[in-house]
Amino acid sequence: MPNIFVTKKALASIAAGMVFLGSANVWDSIDMTDINQDPGENYHMQEVDFTFSYDFSPVEGLDLGVGVVYYAFPGTALDSTQEAYASVTLSEVTFVTPLITAYYDFDEIEGWYATAALEHEFELTENLDRGVSASRGFGDSDYNMGYWGVDDSGLNDLNLSASLSYQVNDAFSAGYMVLVGSD
Repeated sequence: MPNIFVTKKALASIAAGMVFLGSANVWDSIDMTDINQDPGENYHMQEVDFTFSYDFSPVEGLDLGVGVVYYAFPGTALDSTQEAYASVTLSEVTFVTPLITAYYDFDEIEGWYATAALEHEFELTENLDRGVSASRGFGDSDYNMGYWGVDDSGLNDLNLSASLSYQVNDAFSAGYMVLVGSD
């Protein structure tokens, strides 16, 4: 797989009220090369995700989350789709944070995907954090057929990443992440 330069941005907000206390997030990915387009056509938006989520901690150290995601793929031949998810995080475990997230695509794919991860973040300075993570994903046959053209359930990704995050102020942070690839 060739190295592909993309930009990814996210905008999140928290709504507080009598009915809903959760978050809404918009995330996008823009291809900065012409690898996935016709020659000379750069900067196409590849994906826009709209997420609505609710996170809570029924007991200290146990964090639960639920949400829905709408995926749009402008500038591609892919159809939009939607999924619901639930996550469990053990946030008080020493040194690493284990988490499991399960997704069900109830629109185009009608399949399941789950990921288990271990994460560790530590403070380098007051505003600068360093993170490392490893995750392993599993897809059922519907998910794998829809995304990869393989009609079998099974393990389908292993991710290793390192990140830096700088907190500019209370409302804004900037980050950089590297995924170890299979090139």
